[in-house]
Amino acid sequence: RKVGELRLGVFAAHTYLERRGVPYSLEDVSSHDVIGYDMDEQIIQGFQSAGLEVDRSFFSFRSDDQVVCWRMVCAGFGIGFNHIKIGEDEPKVARLLEDAPLPKLPIWLTAHSELKTSRRVRLVFDYLADALPQHC
Repeated sequence: RKVGELRLGVFAAHTYLERRGVPYSLEDVSSHDVIGYDMDEQIIQGFQSAGLEVDRSFFSFRSDDQVVCWRMVCAGFGIGFNHIKIGEDEPKVARLLEDAPLPKLPIWLTAHSELKTSRRVRLVFDYLADALPQHC
């Protein structure tokens, strides 16, 4: 069941911005250190849909672990992407390019079909389906 969509933002640590300057457009980002995924191509596709042709070599640091990528952003290694609420709650970073046309990521709540018959699982599933959209 689709329960919402995550709004994404562009973020960089204050220390990174002091060292490298602030990009004012997606095109400006191409002259910066950008943190992205290694094998997952979502960020590459996002750049391409915004009209910027990039490949894996574009990223200064790559990992398919979102937590690792975010920690690298917070540590000042480059510009990265995250859920807006997470980024705005992190005092080490600043949100950039607030008007950038970033895609939203769908959030799906799933459970094994055999668990539908469990009342407890159903109660948790329904609770999460009601609660998660408030955090998107």
